[in-house]
Amino acid sequence: MAVVGIVALHLAVARRLAAYDNRLMVGVMPTAIVLQVALFRLIRAQERRRAFWTGFLTAGFLMMLSFGWATRFSTPLKTTYNYTTDTLTVGAGVPGYFSADQMRAI
Repeated sequence: MAVVGIVALHLAVARRLAAYDNRLMVGVMPTAIVLQVALFRLIRAQERRRAFWTGFLTAGFLMMLSFGWATRFSTPLKTTYNYTTDTLTVGAGVPGYFSADQMRAI
């Protein structure tokens, strides 16, 4: 019964993240599932293995937060190469990305 509840919670969160940002869902959901398995292993582990699972959970959680932050607040770059003048132009912000639209609004 608990497994059904956990799967339902995962599907609800995945649906909410997909409605918000599909890249965020694809990056965060697999990590969240692995971290839940690691938390289960941490609870069931003996003394020596708890240090490993604690480090695994900490590093995984920080990685997930870093990915979410980068997905939400990074500005994509638009590069354009002009073959006539042989120059490369790098511009910040691509229309349609949330962070680029926010930077343009500021």
